[in-house]
Amino acid sequence: MAEEQKGEGGGVIALLALISLTALFLSILAVVVAFANRNHVGTASPAGATIAVALTDFKVGLASATIPAGQVTLQIANEGSQAHELLVFATSLDPTAFPKAADGSVDEEGQGMDKISDGENLDPGGSQTRTVDLTKPGRYVLLCNLPDHFAQGMYTTVTVK
Repeated sequence: MAEEQKGEGGGVIALLALISLTALFLSILAVVVAFANRNHVGTASPAGATIAVALTDFKVGLASATIPAGQVTLQIANEGSQAHELLVFATSLDPTAFPKAADGSVDEEGQGMDKISDGENLDPGGSQTRTVDLTKPGRYVLLCNLPDHFAQGMYTTVTVK
């Protein structure tokens, strides 16, 4: 009878050891998987990324010429003394090569121009928040296309990575 109890106790201990080792293995596996995927967290889409854009007479100001790819919220403020607008184009063209309309403004539907975003005109002191899809890496140009504003240099080029 003592032999039977000793055998049953050994089996319980062996079972507990197996359960403990399995739990340890699964914990280590979870850490390894998390570590291996650490570079993928947040790189697919920086949801919630917010970019401040300042429109002045006659400039489009951003803190950086590089923006992470993803859905981006633009917080646009007209800090100038006259009305402005903000258009966003995906393009491989240099701004000096943009197709022009008869009045000298940018031909928004011209060849090589892919308009990503267009908003309302902003009066001086006005602001606007807009979500823009910048998930495709490449060159983007932010500009004001009100009469003569682009010609006066009211644009900026950014790289989306």
